[in-house]
Amino acid sequence: MSTAVDIPLSGTLADYLVADGERYRLQDEGPAWPIEKTRRALRCIDPDVEYEEWRNVGSALLTEFGRTDESHSLFTEWSSGMLRGKPAQKYKAHEIERHWESFQPGHSTIGTIDHLAREGGWNPDAELMERVRTFSGDSPAERDQLIAEIATGALSKVEEEECLDRLKQVSGIGKTVLRDQLKSLRARRQGNGGNGRVSQADILVELGQMAELWKSNDPRPRLFATVDRGEYFQHFHLSTKNATYTNYLAHLFHQKTGKAASKEAVTQAVAVLAGRAQELGESHPVWLRVARLDNRLYLDLADAKGTAIEVSADGWRPVSRPPVRFMRAAGKPLPMPQHGGGVRELRRFINVRQETELMKLAAFAAATFRPGFAYPILILTGEQGTAKSTATNMLKSLIDPSIAQGRGLPKSEDDLVITAYNNYLVTGDNISGISAEMSDAICRLSTGGGIAKRELYSDGDEFALEAQRPVILNGINIPTSRQDLLDRAIPVNLEPIQDTSRQYERLLWREFEKRRPYLLGALLDGASVALATVDDIQLERIPRMADFAQWGAAAMPAWGWEPESFLKAYIDTREQTIADAGRSDAVLTAILEWISRPNGLSKYYGTATELLAILETWVDIEHKPRNWTREVAWPTMANQLTRRIRSGAAGLRALGVGFEEDGRTAPRLLKLWWQQAGKPEWSNSKLTPELMKALLEDARERM
Repeated sequence: MSTAVDIPLSGTLADYLVADGERYRLQDEGPAWPIEKTRRALRCIDPDVEYEEWRNVGSALLTEFGRTDESHSLFTEWSSGMLRGKPAQKYKAHEIERHWESFQPGHSTIGTIDHLAREGGWNPDAELMERVRTFSGDSPAERDQLIAEIATGALSKVEEEECLDRLKQVSGIGKTVLRDQLKSLRARRQGNGGNGRVSQADILVELGQMAELWKSNDPRPRLFATVDRGEYFQHFHLSTKNATYTNYLAHLFHQKTGKAASKEAVTQAVAVLAGRAQELGESHPVWLRVARLDNRLYLDLADAKGTAIEVSADGWRPVSRPPVRFMRAAGKPLPMPQHGGGVRELRRFINVRQETELMKLAAFAAATFRPGFAYPILILTGEQGTAKSTATNMLKSLIDPSIAQGRGLPKSEDDLVITAYNNYLVTGDNISGISAEMSDAICRLSTGGGIAKRELYSDGDEFALEAQRPVILNGINIPTSRQDLLDRAIPVNLEPIQDTSRQYERLLWREFEKRRPYLLGALLDGASVALATVDDIQLERIPRMADFAQWGAAAMPAWGWEPESFLKAYIDTREQTIADAGRSDAVLTAILEWISRPNGLSKYYGTATELLAILETWVDIEHKPRNWTREVAWPTMANQLTRRIRSGAAGLRALGVGFEEDGRTAPRLLKLWWQQAGKPEWSNSKLTPELMKALLEDARERM
């Protein structure tokens, strides 16, 4: 495909470039008048003048516009009488051609035409005022032409303000912007020693404005330029750091002028264009890889022609000019999806044997095509040799392939912001642990809570990314007791690969690439069916990630499964995961053992301070024979214990321990009970000093 871009010259740009074969070149001097103003002046000059005046008009055109097709045509139309609507008598066609070639620039200037036209009754200022009064505002090119003529005219201040008021009224552009344009045009005429030269940056700005300049509808908008390529739209991020856009702008300049634009000129032009996008551009949503509009989903294939897949309740199809705007970051192209595939074919490449595990995997993948809802966090676990990294990379290749795949989890929230800005699907490979801070950041990222990065070289500014991203983590065993992360997690356990089934990785990837279009098509089938039926899915129990559960269940019939089968598998997995996390927490385990002990009270009603003393004594007594000591993170203060129990409440309930807080008292009292014994009556159950002493004595007697 040719890279040439046919951009017509419009507005004031046409005044500064002259045709030179198939290209344009910069004039040595910018014209004092726009070409159309000169045309109107010539209509007031009789072409049947003496030769000297006739020659002076031709020389003035050459001086102002150069020896171009346009100046030649204008001289011919005037000399023949066509401009005035009646044939001229004095100069014949062959004479016009012969003398035009002999005329030289510099003998006269545009002032000659101005003088002769005024003698013929031309009043350019009155004419300009009338044209402004009748201007409808529909043509940006005509608006630019009027502004250029105001800049070069001799209107009074009152007349100029009247013109600006009219242009503001019909075009919607503020007077401040219009005045800036006048100031810029006048500076061109008066600057550079008065020769009216136009700079490279000016030309680049005019070229850049032929694209649509706009901004994202974020709290801190990003700026864009959209070029209509005919078959598709191309969206550029407006930044001097975006080589794709600066190269495009430099190419346009060379294409039109045959010269290379300086780096400084490009930088200046991009700054001006970014300012116009910021102040004058419309706001639009910007999407990364997936988008939603009404009841349709769009998947950006990220190919050279801007193709997207439109998913509706009736199916999916490729579209070349989607009605949504995608930004391109680190994403690589997806293949054109094909019909005829099935998700069970994933077993050829990802080691999931149980049907329930495959259901969860497929539901997660289909959910990534639905923006605007909380995403689950897919956690791939399994012993060494289960190809967890390969599975992660294959899933990313099906959803959001990127330049750098297989990375570990970012080490800080700052790094996570950068990763999420450039990648729709965030992955963490070979995870051995997750800090509390990173766990919180991942949860906010998956549900759209927002993450922030402090900008370098700034005065405390932050770049906040308010976005939702699906996340995949993998590891042999990802230890975390963070209940908020586990509430959002969908664990899938991978099976070991038998030696007899192991393949060379390059051959596995070769086969995967062949089937990738069909696997992608199968996932899109699920998204389409889910769009059609998601509102019909009723959940008897509403889990934390209810929207995902409903969407996943709705997609199941596309792959031959019942919605209820997925819901049971998902809810059972969540409960088991939360219970396992509770058992891995020493504090929750101590509460479980103490409150469920045989012949115990099976309940507790008291302060956190009293409970901490009981648990410390219990742990020291019960576990001393096993050489077990309290962990480093064991709470040392009552408020630490309360926070630990609150964050692990779901895990406690999964282990069979009920928990409530009594906010009617000061200090706040905690209620814990063994659920198998039933929820007790609390009216006379408050822990008294005597009961506290008895409990501690009971613990000591067990030593």
